[in-house]
Amino acid sequence: MAGKKELKKILFAYSAGPQYGNGKGSYDLVQYLTSKLSGEFEILFPIIEQPKSPTYEKFKIMFASSFAKITEPVIVIGHSLGGSTLLKYLSEEETQMSISVLFLVATPHWKSNMKAFE
Repeated sequence: MAGKKELKKILFAYSAGPQYGNGKGSYDLVQYLTSKLSGEFEILFPIIEQPKSPTYEKFKIMFASSFAKITEPVIVIGHSLGGSTLLKYLSEEETQMSISVLFLVATPHWKSNMKAFE
């Protein structure tokens, strides 16, 4: 009897603001990807505490927790603010996670004087 096949993981770093419901943050994009990808993929869509008030520190905690749970190579997608915070995290922190593909969608460049993301 064949064992259950492990799903390929996609870690999705979302945009600013609330994320649940049509038209909210990255919700529609994640729903679209889910509808188009085969059943071989699992989209991990962790949400920071108080998404209406995003800070880099909140994203950093969420990334560290999410990355610690992933043992196989992962596809990572960063959308808008999620892409910016993801790039900052990956450039400043050590992680044992293996990224097989990195996609950035509508990722803004932030000025270095933004206090929340220092």
